[in-house]
Amino acid sequence: MGTEVFSFTGPKHCGKTLAAKTAAQDSGGLFIDLDVLLEELSGLTARDLFLSGEKIFRDTETRAVQKARELASQSGAPVFIAAGGGIIDNQEAFGMLKDFSLVLYFEVSADTAWKRIEKAAEQGGGWPAFLKGPDPRKLHRELHERRAALYRKAALHIITAEDKTPAELSGEIRALLTNR
Repeated sequence: MGTEVFSFTGPKHCGKTLAAKTAAQDSGGLFIDLDVLLEELSGLTARDLFLSGEKIFRDTETRAVQKARELASQSGAPVFIAAGGGIIDNQEAFGMLKDFSLVLYFEVSADTAWKRIEKAAEQGGGWPAFLKGPDPRKLHRELHERRAALYRKAALHIITAEDKTPAELSGEIRALLTNR
């Protein structure tokens, strides 16, 4: 491909999308949001697509990663991809992402992630579709812990995003990319 491609992964509300967007702006690179590509491919929000069925969602997610790979191959500048929090559960899509990009994992605790999800829900964003069930908090913790273990194994670099401002995360990413 020739172009450096970085995928920002981690749980919902860990700061990966803002960090990827900022890194792209700082470097003159290309920012790709997989949730936006999902919407373009399906005509539905990521939430509504997931409610249509997890298989439909995962198939579309895989197509979104394929589209991101195409866009990255056409870019002459660094590419920064913000992935959905559950992409690690899609072996085909995540495997493809790992094949053409360097995976960065934004790590926050399950409690921090839950507080951020809860705050977004209270502010009108609603609960994520993947947390439907009798005990969303318990389901979230189980998903978070299982996914975190997988992300830690798969990531080239782990960025501790706990209690960091977007500016602090941006500085850490800039230093990481400069020292590559």
